Amino acid sequence: MLKKTSLHIVLKKLFKLFLLTITVCYSNYAVYAEQSNMQKPEIVIKKIQITGLKRTRKQFVYDTCKIAIGKKLNSFNAKSCKVDLMRTSIFRSVVIQSEVKDNKAHILINAKEKLTLIPMPFIAANKRYRVAGFYLLDMNFLGINKKLFAGGRYSSYGWKGNAGIFSSQRSPSKIMWSVFSEISDFKYENARADGSIYESYNSFFQRYRYAFGYKLSRTIAILNSGDYRTVNVYD
Repeated sequence: MLKKTSLHIVLKKLFKLFLLTITVCYSNYAVYAEQSNMQKPEIVIKKIQITGLKRTRKQFVYDTCKIAIGKKLNSFNAKSCKVDLMRTSIFRSVVIQSEVKDNKAHILINAKEKLTLIPMPFIAANKRYRVAGFYLLDMNFLGINKKLFAGGRYSSYGWKGNAGIFSSQRSPSKIMWSVFSEISDFKYENARADGSIYESYNSFFQRYRYAFGYKLSRTIAILNSGDYRTVNVYD
């Protein structure tokens, strides 16, 4: 009985010593962590340098990368920034570098653009028909990744003009919109099997379309759209 009591006392003292050791270790760790945090303040973005841009606005890069002067460096994800910029399809290469000195970060983004302004002239002719036209496709309209399509054509049977502006689905903004218009004045002919024309008339046509919506994710969006047309037929 005496041996049991002595063993119990020894075990009890060992357990108290174990608890005391854990408490001391935890206290030392908390002090060390607090001192480390005090000794290593947050690194802040002091300067952002963007090079290589020709038509793109710098603010578009800021918005796409979610970066700004004064933000903490750990809030900036360089990999996501590069992926999001390349996904816009207006850059052919993106290189991101960072330098830290005196707890201040300097971010350098070099973004080289693709050819985004594409002219499309055309002309064709045969014995009965001639057509010529010019269309312009701008993949980076206003320098903010909007798409512009505009132009027209003239032929032996009349003319047609088109114009449209579209917001890119890969834009950092969640707002989506597009407007498109088409106006034409053509002469139409109905012919028999032997090629002889038995009816001809002119048609003045107008069409206006729009779409406005909000992106819930990269693949899901809520859209409201409209399509208005008018046709005036005359001899």
